[in-house]
Amino acid sequence: TGHLGIGGLKMSKSLKNFLTIRQMLQGGCRLGEAEGEEPLPPVSARQLRLLFLMHRWDQDMSLTRAAIDAAAARERSLKDFFATVQDLERSEASAGHQR
Repeated sequence: TGHLGIGGLKMSKSLKNFLTIRQMLQGGCRLGEAEGEEPLPPVSARQLRLLFLMHRWDQDMSLTRAAIDAAAARERSLKDFFATVQDLERSEASAGHQR
């Protein structure tokens, strides 16, 4: 099975590179020891779900800023898609009432 990695190392309490879901949701976490690294902004619960869904369960996953950004981009595209669908449904419903 896959492991979750942070900063190139497997996440573990003994390495003190352990992040909780609550910490990710609140933001301010750091993913590595790089100097000048900006803390992460809060990550939404939906973004976390997408982050894990975008990786195979049996492969290692590295928690990186790029992976989090990809999940945020996927969330935006899904929101845009469903907003478009709702707009189309509304316009069809209003066109149906006008007939």
